[in-house]
Amino acid sequence: ELAAGFVQKHDLDSQVIMVVGGVSSHWREELATAVLRKIIKVAVTQPWNLGELVKLAGERIDPALFPLAESYSPVESIQQVAALLRFRADMYKELT
Repeated sequence: ELAAGFVQKHDLDSQVIMVVGGVSSHWREELATAVLRKIIKVAVTQPWNLGELVKLAGERIDPALFPLAESYSPVESIQQVAALLRFRADMYKELT
C-alpha cells in the first residue's frame, strides 16, 4: 500500500497524519503494522507527539486485527490501540 510505504519512510509529522487520516477505515495488516511500528518508535523518541496517531489507529485499523496489536508490543500506547480495537470487535460481534 502507498500509505504504508509513506508511513515507513517518513518521520511522524502533520503530513503522515494527513496521509493515514485520508485512508478509509478497516486498515489492512500492512498499513496497521506500519502504523504500530511508528507508534513504538515515536513512543520512545517523542511520546508527546503520539495522541493523533494512536487515535487514528484505534479508529481505523480493522478491529479483527486486535490480536496483532495486543501481541505487537507491551508499549502502553500500543496496548491502548489494542484495547480500542478489541472493544470495536466486540461491538461488531454484538451488533451482528
